[in-house]
Amino acid sequence: MASEVERVALQFDGVELVKVEWNIHPITDQYVLTVKSASNTEVDKLKKFLNGELPSHMLHKRLKI
Repeated sequence: MASEVERVALQFDGVELVKVEWNIHPITDQYVLTVKSASNTEVDKLKKFLNGELPSHMLHKRLKI
């Protein structure tokens, strides 16, 4: 599943590098997804793009750029 998120994020204009990490949140016991980009991509536009391209269970909980 992480490779699919990386593939989709790399399609966004300006994204050069993506790293997806799955960590179990110690308090809520939910998965936290971190996407890292090497570019100065606008966070809001990237979030909107990912929300439109990925199913809800694959959406990020946290996005780092």
